[in-house]
Amino acid sequence: MEIPLRAYYQRDWKSFKRFFQDDKRALIEPFDLAGNTAIRKVAKNLQRLREYLEMLSPRDRWHALRKKNFHGSTILHIHNLNVEIADEVLKYEKELPQPPDNEIDKQQLEEKELPLLEIRNMNGETPIYRATFFGDLKLLKYLAKQVANMKMHFHRKKDKVSILHAAVIGQHFDVALWLLNLDDTLAFEKDDNGCTCLQLLSTMPSLFYSRTQLERIIENTKVLVPTRDIETGEDNRKQHISILSRINSAISKELAKGWSGIEHIQKTKKKNRLAELLADFLVRKDDSWKNSFDYKEHAVIISPAILSSNVSTFLKNTQYSKQTTRSHGDYTPLLLAAASGIDEIVERILKLYPEAIKHVSEDGLNILHVAVRYRQKEIYRIVKERGSRLASRLSANGNSLLGVWSFIEGDVRLALHTDYKRSYVGSKPMAHIVEKECSKEHRSR
Repeated sequence: MEIPLRAYYQRDWKSFKRFFQDDKRALIEPFDLAGNTAIRKVAKNLQRLREYLEMLSPRDRWHALRKKNFHGSTILHIHNLNVEIADEVLKYEKELPQPPDNEIDKQQLEEKELPLLEIRNMNGETPIYRATFFGDLKLLKYLAKQVANMKMHFHRKKDKVSILHAAVIGQHFDVALWLLNLDDTLAFEKDDNGCTCLQLLSTMPSLFYSRTQLERIIENTKVLVPTRDIETGEDNRKQHISILSRINSAISKELAKGWSGIEHIQKTKKKNRLAELLADFLVRKDDSWKNSFDYKEHAVIISPAILSSNVSTFLKNTQYSKQTTRSHGDYTPLLLAAASGIDEIVERILKLYPEAIKHVSEDGLNILHVAVRYRQKEIYRIVKERGSRLASRLSANGNSLLGVWSFIEGDVRLALHTDYKRSYVGSKPMAHIVEKECSKEHRSR
């Protein structure tokens, strides 16, 4: 295969075709190091795909469409597959007769009754799952219409990661929203670490406007992003009400052609908006904050009469004194978003469910503890504006809010000097604010 492989990479299609005209069966043999066939390599061009498939006999075409590479992927699993090519492949599949069993290898024999769209690769992914992974909404919607049972494509067999998780991990939020509109039960699916998609999204601060590095630039430039339908990705002209809006939209598109920075800002703003829409949808389905461990024996109020040694003795007699290694799946989206500094998720949860502010994790952390521990001053401000009296609660290891901050300052301040600077609220250091809040709550009692 050295000659056609060289011709392929040099885009010498005449030499490429000449080789396979002399040896047509070679079209369904492994062509490169990944085990892809020549048919698969030319499948990104519709005309070329037709041309080479027609060179084969009907039986060999059947093999060509179902032949897997070394990763177990068929022609429908490929990256950058478009709707036209997928449609052509499925038409060929319907027309081609199955060859007799003695002409089918063992692997294909086990799957010969399965349609192409139900064949899985070595990761247990169907072509529909792969289309989601690549973020191709147009292709996904087309393929979804070709199957009777969409739910069988919702998980891959290797690790049971849901199709919605694949969309969120790939940051394809338009795809994620479309999937949720198709079946909102996907919002409750968990991965192998016990994380829902909202928990996963709550650990991705760079996707939200409040945490993006381009926040100031975006705010100052005021670049208009054309409103696009979250499902089709196409311009929705009905939302451009005024002529001025249409002019601004046209100007921004022209500027983006000559300056890549504007295009990047536009894409960032669109991704921020879609992330917010997705978070809003998932928050409405989430009630994990109700699972609170704020037992009476753990809800200790700081008092001058309680010495640190007494607190330690008390905690030794509770189940919370045991230190265990925890993963993201052990914490609710509220606390994860607070740790990540994602204002949008925290504010949305607290707006829909005001009682969520009292949520306490299994290791005794409330949202104020988390805000202080990770120096999230905006989260701290959001919580305090709601008038909640959380500052005097103890964490599981016996630390008050001020104790949490003192521990951070003593051990981490020099190593994370930049973060220390960010811990200032207004013109005052956060430690001063925390101390003031603790004292205020104590006096009010």
